[in-house]
Amino acid sequence: MRKYRCYHDIIESILRAISEGESKITRICLKAHIPMDRCKRILNILEHYGLIMKYSVGATTYYVILDRGYEWLGTYEHLKTLLPIRKHR
Repeated sequence: MRKYRCYHDIIESILRAISEGESKITRICLKAHIPMDRCKRILNILEHYGLIMKYSVGATTYYVILDRGYEWLGTYEHLKTLLPIRKHR
């Protein structure tokens, strides 16, 4: 059975993938298990809000997580412990 993730879970997956070190978009998509087009949209949003930073070396674009991104991850983890989600059938 397929597990559906909310928007915040997808953001968490992307930030965790980037937190492992500077990452190209292909690596982020593979680690977060999302399609490239959706990943690009979310990366643009995360960059706009200052959670990640994008930089280029030649023709290659890399993403790195910023302090605000780590703060978001910590807050989201804390929220998940406060509000346990029940599994629905």
